[in-house]
Amino acid sequence: MAAFFSVLNKILIGILALVGIHLAAVQPQTPNAPQPSASLVKATTTGTTKVVPKINKKTTGVAPAAAPTSTQPAAPQQRTAQPEPSISPDALLAEADGAVVNIFCTAGGNTFDPISGSGVIIDPRGVILTNAHVGQFFLLRDYPVPDNIQCTVRTGSPAKSAYTAKLLYLPERWVDDNASILRDSTPSGTGENDYSFLLITGSANQDAPLPSSFPFVEPSKTTPRTGDLMLLSAYPAGFSGGILISTSLYHSSSYASVAKLYIFHDTDSWVDLFSVPGTVVSQSGASGGAVLNRQDGTLAGIITTDTNATTTAGRDLEAITMSHIDHSLFQDGLNSIASLLSGNLTVAADQFNSTLAPQELQTLRQALEK
Repeated sequence: MAAFFSVLNKILIGILALVGIHLAAVQPQTPNAPQPSASLVKATTTGTTKVVPKINKKTTGVAPAAAPTSTQPAAPQQRTAQPEPSISPDALLAEADGAVVNIFCTAGGNTFDPISGSGVIIDPRGVILTNAHVGQFFLLRDYPVPDNIQCTVRTGSPAKSAYTAKLLYLPERWVDDNASILRDSTPSGTGENDYSFLLITGSANQDAPLPSSFPFVEPSKTTPRTGDLMLLSAYPAGFSGGILISTSLYHSSSYASVAKLYIFHDTDSWVDLFSVPGTVVSQSGASGGAVLNRQDGTLAGIITTDTNATTTAGRDLEAITMSHIDHSLFQDGLNSIASLLSGNLTVAADQFNSTLAPQELQTLRQALEK
């Protein structure tokens, strides 16, 4: 039995985090549906190559493993003269420093082989937005034995344990679409539905009580356009070993402009995903990191995939948009990010963890034990 658990722990640490590419549901058009931007032009061509963020024995995040997918490029947006940014460069960097977090997980207490990803606080009550392929480790906490996977939220530079958290929401469709290929050696995808929400529940340090309000960034209500300048902010860990990730992982930020816009289905009339050229952030561990609008400091997207290249400069990062998450939540009956955050968050998290989470865990268990 001990040998069985040892093998399962190695599988968990080496899980490939995947993204869904085959959903074909058409967005219902009802009065309560999130409304797409009128300025978007539906894609008329197809063909691009994307990869999925890979979780290896050391880190969670982007990694080269290219394969073709069905993502469709959206037509370029017409640019007009932009007003001066409403936030200064120093204020924008400070905003990122305060809101972007590191999500640090270990399996079986092995701090020499950690799993590391990024996230961003989007609500002053302590709600973190990250990828589903990062949030899945909160689902797997008690697999194959109770408290096997321990995850903490770290802040600062270098990152230090700050908070405990639990899942607030992770889309079942992401689990359903990806569980069957969790152990594939060369998975591929687009980032569709690859998001999850965490709720900070306590302090990781008994001597440091929770703040009354957390630093956060507000989700953007505007559509990214080609040429828009963005600040990428995350905890990249691609060049760090397990010990350095545990003790000396630093927060990094870099500017880049939006290169391309994408939609997942030809029925979509909003931008689902956008790409930015490679920067120092284009490493493992950046998954779930923030992409902030230089114009106003709002959150334009979260990093989810990258293209295949041997250097960070050659890897384009892709980020799913707030519009994509809003429409995904609408399809799940939750309307939007704002609606998800409008009620009692503790009650909402408890409800998710007592109803939907066990079903998602069972789907993952069945895939892992095949």
